[in-house]
Amino acid sequence: MTERKGFPARPKTPMTRAIVVVSVVIAGLGLWQLLRVQPVANSEQSEQIESSIPAPEITTVTALGWIEPVGETIAVAAPPSFNGNRIETLMVSEGDRVRAGLISIRQPTWMLVLSKSVFV
Repeated sequence: MTERKGFPARPKTPMTRAIVVVSVVIAGLGLWQLLRVQPVANSEQSEQIESSIPAPEITTVTALGWIEPVGETIAVAAPPSFNGNRIETLMVSEGDRVRAGLISIRQPTWMLVLSKSVFV
């Protein structure tokens, strides 16, 4: 078998083979660590830039959810428009005990008109 100058055809002993494998693994881990650390430095700079811009004030929260009185569940869906509110004021907090007849939410008046027209 002919050998090229300076390059043997393959490692001759198991020890040489082990050294080559360990060297490749160490080089791969080093390269992985180097590439993994690089994006972190860039994200820290972008966080500093983003934090200098003041956040806009939140005036309306639109969410989906449900109200669970004992014995029935009332679904609360998204309003028909972005500025419409299904619940104008929530008068109880999570974990509060309520009893029959206690006012816990205030609906906008347009919803009351619609709900009365549906049931009539």
